[in-house]
Amino acid sequence: FSIIYQDLTKCCLCGLKKGKIDINEVFEGAKRIISIENGFVMPLCRKCHNKFHNDRELALTFKQLFQSKYEETHTREEFLNLIHHNYL
Repeated sequence: FSIIYQDLTKCCLCGLKKGKIDINEVFEGAKRIISIENGFVMPLCRKCHNKFHNDRELALTFKQLFQSKYEETHTREEFLNLIHHNYL
């Protein structure tokens, strides 16, 4: 599940619905499982998935978006306990 995207079958950047759609963890690396468990995921086609990982500004934009959405129903402290970094 994703706290932002209802439809995980189409790319959230370009709208592509055919082909392979990856479910990308917004907070990667050691935070991958935390991202999955908390819905910090987004559907991306392969091209946009590569763009996400190669464009720091794009990745930061989505980290901020997901943090903001999470903090609508949780505190900043709860977010920091999960991710250990403030992106806002």
